[in-house]
Amino acid sequence: MLRRCAPFIIPLLLLLVLPVAPVWAQEDEVEDLLPALYTGSARLVRDGRELPLPMTETVLGPLFSLPDLMQALGGELRKGPLGQSFHMQLFDEEVVIGVGSHVMTVGQDIVRLSQPPRLGTGGLQVPLDLVTKTLGEALHYDFVWSQVDRRLFAMPQEAHDVEVAWNLVHLQGISTLVVQFSERPRYRIEEGDTFVLVELLGGERAVVNERRPPADPLVSGVFFEGSAIRIRKTPGAIVEHYEQDRPFRLVFDLYQRQETRVLPGTTPTPTRRLIVLDPGHGGSESGAIGPSGVEEKALTLQLARTLARRLETRLPVRVVLTRDE
Repeated sequence: MLRRCAPFIIPLLLLLVLPVAPVWAQEDEVEDLLPALYTGSARLVRDGRELPLPMTETVLGPLFSLPDLMQALGGELRKGPLGQSFHMQLFDEEVVIGVGSHVMTVGQDIVRLSQPPRLGTGGLQVPLDLVTKTLGEALHYDFVWSQVDRRLFAMPQEAHDVEVAWNLVHLQGISTLVVQFSERPRYRIEEGDTFVLVELLGGERAVVNERRPPADPLVSGVFFEGSAIRIRKTPGAIVEHYEQDRPFRLVFDLYQRQETRVLPGTTPTPTRRLIVLDPGHGGSESGAIGPSGVEEKALTLQLARTLARRLETRLPVRVVLTRDE
């Protein structure tokens, strides 16, 4: 399991110990806002009901109050510490929006917007393409804007089937269940003492062609019930899960906890964990060279040394570098 997580450890540690500039600062995208052609209220039409929706209109199109939209449709919105950024939480994905910025981040992706969000009536106002990319994709809505009567229609997308195949193997005390999907679904996972529940979100239904009882010491059943996949497991079995791509798969590793016995009269010797940092660019490889002649090889080494010092200062670990020159 540690081997599978290794590619993600160093980026996570960098985020913990090093300051990171906001994405809109890195992109240098903040600009003056366009003048408003109209400021007032539109109507949000959903399930036959109409709700007031503060808005502003510019030459590039409408901007809508995001807090009002999320109150009506769902999701969580919070303001950043300086009041110039907002964070949307949509299930397991976070969206970061900068006031006056032409870009936003959706998970690890940077997405360009038709016009920058602004502060106005109702709080943060955002363009229609942001609404479609975030609330539309996460909650499975289609949005249609009627300029004539200033109505924004939020129409739930029809539920659709997602084909699922699964395989289960048991080797050396570990049961591995692989659930493969025909497309990447939105989901949440709930775990109990005797079950693991995978719930597909946004009206997606899991369709499986083959139903068979598993012959496994830790997994006694895998059940597909519409939008839910239920895994019945041995009480107390530990479950670890992760994703794989191309095609998208959810992988579950199940195993029993092993009791560690300490012989009488002996005291376990505490050990420090070892972290290995690889600055890359070994040998004669220099990497990119900046206008001032600074080599990428030197910068990555400096970053690795700084990270090593901070890790050893803050954590009970020992850090070694794969190169130090």
